[in-house]
Amino acid sequence: LFRSVMESRVIADPLHLLECCMVSDGGGALVLASPEVARGTKKKPVWVIGSGEAIQYKRNGADITVSSAAQSGPRAFAEAQVTPGEIDIAMIYDSFTITVAVMLEDLGFCKKGEVGDFVTGQNLRWDRPGLTLNTDGGGLSSNHPGMRGLFLLLESARQLRGESTSQVPNAKLAVAHGNGGMLGSTHAGGTIVLAAD
Repeated sequence: LFRSVMESRVIADPLHLLECCMVSDGGGALVLASPEVARGTKKKPVWVIGSGEAIQYKRNGADITVSSAAQSGPRAFAEAQVTPGEIDIAMIYDSFTITVAVMLEDLGFCKKGEVGDFVTGQNLRWDRPGLTLNTDGGGLSSNHPGMRGLFLLLESARQLRGESTSQVPNAKLAVAHGNGGMLGSTHAGGTIVLAAD
């Protein structure tokens, strides 16, 4: 698979065709309920325990590898009272492979400039303890209906309920992070930390 990705035509150096998400149209919906309502539902509830959002504006001399996740992530983790090292599932919007790399660093899963070692060190494997990434295949391998952020939350909930088709054993904490706009320019980020019941 890696070979076919790297052998696909270059779109914007160093990104190849299969490192760029196809854009299509669609939509989705999410129902949030109070704890009183959620406890009475047929399905096991999943709890939103932390959230953060941020907007980053274009500025001269800015580092294009720093995203608004560097602000939204710490806010969400602080509110949830957990650290990135405690997260089982990370659902990160993957418009391009570089987007995921930047978000992994900015959310605190590895230090800035160390994502290459983090990824090649097999830290993202679903079949080993540690962080598991985009278990539904992400926008690059599953779907990108225009509202990809909702799929991040849906798959997070499936994982925490034990209902995913790519289930990670004993998943207790998940983070979903979406971004919009253009990295290195004006863009926004939203981070949500979820917990199993």
